[in-house]
Amino acid sequence: MRRRWAVMVGLGTMLAGILVPPRAGRGQVRYGAFSWPAITPLSRSFYVPSVAKAMIAVVIRDLRGAQLYRLQCYGWEADRSADDPFPQEPYSGVFDCHLQPPPAERWTTLLSDQWDLGEQHTRAVVQPGQIFGRCAEYPEWGNVRHFRLRGMGLTLKYGDVRWSEKPDPGHPSVKLHVPISMRFGVVAMRDPTAVSMIAEPVPYAEPPWAPTEDPQVVIEDCSKVTRQHVPGQVTPDYIRRYHLGPPYPSVRTVAMEKTLAARRSASLQLQVSSTDGRPGYRLACSASVGLAGPDRWAILCELHPAGSDFDLLADAVDPYSRMNPALIVPDQLFGDCSRYPEWGTRRLLRLRGFRLTLDLQDINFASAPPNYPPGLVVPQYLLNSLLLRVSVEPDPTATFPVAEPPRQIYWLVSPDADRCKEALAPLATLVLVGHKLHIPLIL
Repeated sequence: MRRRWAVMVGLGTMLAGILVPPRAGRGQVRYGAFSWPAITPLSRSFYVPSVAKAMIAVVIRDLRGAQLYRLQCYGWEADRSADDPFPQEPYSGVFDCHLQPPPAERWTTLLSDQWDLGEQHTRAVVQPGQIFGRCAEYPEWGNVRHFRLRGMGLTLKYGDVRWSEKPDPGHPSVKLHVPISMRFGVVAMRDPTAVSMIAEPVPYAEPPWAPTEDPQVVIEDCSKVTRQHVPGQVTPDYIRRYHLGPPYPSVRTVAMEKTLAARRSASLQLQVSSTDGRPGYRLACSASVGLAGPDRWAILCELHPAGSDFDLLADAVDPYSRMNPALIVPDQLFGDCSRYPEWGTRRLLRLRGFRLTLDLQDINFASAPPNYPPGLVVPQYLLNSLLLRVSVEPDPTATFPVAEPPRQIYWLVSPDADRCKEALAPLATLVLVGHKLHIPLIL
């Protein structure tokens, strides 16, 4: 299968581009093409006589018939299946499905749309109020839910639900609707535009909670559909809504450096002025625990136009991993990963007539504790300190209204043990002309 870069129109009509194969220079990391294995499409329908005791498994196979993924679903009172490879994993809600990856991968479910959240925070978790009444029609959180990932589109459907009504044990005046039986549908189709390793976020926010007559009880409020922005999806409407179009202020060259300690919160603040001396942008790089998930220390850089809280770096998302090079975690700074293009100790973000460079130097790792397994990356809590150097320089070829997405696929998607030895790249990269953003496609 071949992969090319396609254009997502940014400011108007589509302009031409040039396909350029990636090259590795002498002494650099090797480049290797990457693609997800194609699935065999399937469509299954199940009658579920007892939602509480439901236990359903659907195997998604490749074109040769070998298992790729396993969709495992349980009701809230169900016993675990004897052939479930992850029987200890927790399930939530009244009905929950995990899409289990190949055993070598660390994910408990691929249906989460954020890599730092647990399996209880996915749209595959069904709460009874989400499939009852008006909420059943709420897009992507009701009776029909779509998941795009790994070269496929996966649809989960919940229908013909039969309900019972019971008083809340703690609040007798509140009636709870509990699903007794239902019909459950699973459809998996090939989708070459779905390249994310975990489920893509959807443009609809979860329905908010609303109070009831009892102040201790809240329910889903589906009276209004709330849309949300998906990082990396930059559309003409998005550019207009946040006034992101040109002209952009010309900036002066500026640089700064600061040592950041891993066990303390710290930040680097840099003011970027325009050539006429007016405030242009404010760069803030914060280092603290929790930025990359619970108990994970990281550095997060944000770039704000003068007088605005809008982050111009937030859309620089790798569509394969859903990672952003503006978020720096210590795993990326160790061994071969430190030399991985665009995701190691040097990062380049281009936008609005300038380029922002992040250089991480003097990285001081702590010694591994006794009996630490050899060959493993020293975990993030053993990082002592590093020197962060940032610089801003004019670059007239950088014309995107927000930071460009990285053209190098993040190494996390690779199934290989030595993930960072070979840089993952599309077979060709589109050099764009004009104000355009790019998304990868498998062709």
